[in-house]
Amino acid sequence: MLRNKRLKISLLTKKSEKMLFKKVQDFPYSRMSNNNALQTFERMAEVCSKLDILEITAYLDGFVTLQKDLSELLRPKISSAITRRLAKQDPERDRLQNTFGGVVRTGMKSLNPEIVNAANEVDVVLRRNGNPTKQQMDEQTRTTAKIIRDLTADDIFPFVKQIPGAEAILMELEDLNDQFAKDYNDRIAERFGQEKGASTKLRNEVNEAATISIEVINAYAVIFRRNEEIETAIDELNKILDQARTNLNNRGKGSGGSDGSEDPDPENPPIEIRDRDNRE
Repeated sequence: MLRNKRLKISLLTKKSEKMLFKKVQDFPYSRMSNNNALQTFERMAEVCSKLDILEITAYLDGFVTLQKDLSELLRPKISSAITRRLAKQDPERDRLQNTFGGVVRTGMKSLNPEIVNAANEVDVVLRRNGNPTKQQMDEQTRTTAKIIRDLTADDIFPFVKQIPGAEAILMELEDLNDQFAKDYNDRIAERFGQEKGASTKLRNEVNEAATISIEVINAYAVIFRRNEEIETAIDELNKILDQARTNLNNRGKGSGGSDGSEDPDPENPPIEIRDRDNRE
């Protein structure tokens, strides 16, 4: 009886000690979007790179190498010719929008009452749509397209024509905004073409490497108890995965696959370019 009691106490003690072991939590890596995966894997790789433990280095190095390959594949190419064109077009578009607004304000101060009336009508449209130069590039393109659509409507365009210089500036702005939209859409297509297929295979490999690395770290933590270096790494990795899980939940991802990670850019979809022959 006493022996059984001691055995039970011993088993409970061992179970309690086992529960005290730190471990990296499980995580569904395959459910992350590419954006979330890039951030999460890069932070995890930083932690793994700092671990100087001979028994597990080979596994961790494999994950770090694959993570770098994925990051290089998915991140936009700074040297892209399209990106350079967009960088030049954006400030010029801002200049044209500011110039157009300046011409309208000048018209409102004209001594010609017809010009003043026309400028006031146009100014109402501009104020209704806000200042697009303060927006992100893609959103600015959509807002600018809406402003041009409103200003070229049958009931407003005659007023634009009455303001000296306004029509020419507006047409130039429309040309540039359409070109920006085309280049922006081409960059999405370019990036999508680079990612599709190759990224699917590589993402799967990185997901698997991350899973194996975490299993190895947890196994080492169990075998070599109270290892300060490994426990610090576990704490850091859990914080990273907590943030990744929050991001995942906020995006409302379902289970299975990477859930749309192969879309060109779900957060910044292609910009629709209006057919000028069908103006309202």
